[in-house]
Amino acid sequence: MTDTQKVLAEVLLEKCKPTSTQNVELHSRFKRYYVRSKSTPFKNTDEDKTTVLQELYTKVDTVNTLSTATLNTNRNLIYYTIFLNEEYVDLIELSLQSIFDTTPNINFDILFITDEEHKEKILQKPITNNFNCHFHILPTPLSGPRASIHKLNVFDYTGIDQYEKILFLDCDTVAIRDINNLFDLVTSSEKLYTGTCKNMLAQALSTPTHGLMFFTERDAETIAKNYGRYKPFNAGQFVFFNTERMKGHFNNVRWLIDNWPGDLFFEQGAMNYYFVINGISTILKTEHDQSIFTVTYMALPPKTTTTKNSVVVTGATYTACLTSMEDLIKKESIETLMVYPDKESCIVHFAGSPLGGAKKLEAIKIFLDARKP
Repeated sequence: MTDTQKVLAEVLLEKCKPTSTQNVELHSRFKRYYVRSKSTPFKNTDEDKTTVLQELYTKVDTVNTLSTATLNTNRNLIYYTIFLNEEYVDLIELSLQSIFDTTPNINFDILFITDEEHKEKILQKPITNNFNCHFHILPTPLSGPRASIHKLNVFDYTGIDQYEKILFLDCDTVAIRDINNLFDLVTSSEKLYTGTCKNMLAQALSTPTHGLMFFTERDAETIAKNYGRYKPFNAGQFVFFNTERMKGHFNNVRWLIDNWPGDLFFEQGAMNYYFVINGISTILKTEHDQSIFTVTYMALPPKTTTTKNSVVVTGATYTACLTSMEDLIKKESIETLMVYPDKESCIVHFAGSPLGGAKKLEAIKIFLDARKP
């Protein structure tokens, strides 16, 4: 390691502690979004956390021996998870309508991971008649954060082997271009293709929203060596080949969530720790370096200004958006985001408060209305 990398590793180890100024503030702001395993045999101590991660290293090595062969079915799958909040049924309706409006060839199926109550509500939406829809029914979870974790259960769906590529979308996403363009860009069966906000740096892995608030020395050194390449992601959209190895990775993340003795921000913290630090994730871009997924971090209620092709959501703050490695070492930085979709983006995700369905519905309608001819 270079001297700069050593300094960065030390800074990351310090910043990932729950007692760091940044993480105390973030933990307080997002505390209602955290979950903690009730079944883990491990204690919330540095020693037991290290034990969990060391066991996870072994599991990763084992999964990396599994096959990356694809199924070659020429059929793809888009899936959503929805529980608890009826407003998100309306968001799914907008999401599906946007896909139908922008994609001439519907060569994919739709899967909903949900419960019986929301299945009936979804089927009442006429837009579902335009797609081949399936349901993976699970018990109703106790909270929104636990509901979100169910996106990791997609490989439990009995019909999963019909599909070659699989795209997960949060309910608060809309398509603005042919979604088959997105599938065409997924070429490696070894990667989880993801989306993130602009200026995202590896520093976010030390925060509760994009990590575990704990690193081993091995983790910190790995991040420091790959600082410019590692891009933490928003877990509201990702796409991957349906392979035995990817199934193993999803099972490993589920194991981590079940056994981690500290707090977790939905599934996003665990997924970022697992996929980014192990070099499995990559940001999905076009050949012109355009982001396929545009991720907005909304302040609620949103303040928006619109043009024919874009919406600017102002007032959002995101503490992980730093301009350089030096900013991480020397100071904190908070950046206000004003987000326009890249010219070749396919999906816009209205991220922000996971429980703000009504306000997201308002912002998405403004966005879609602004794009009408």
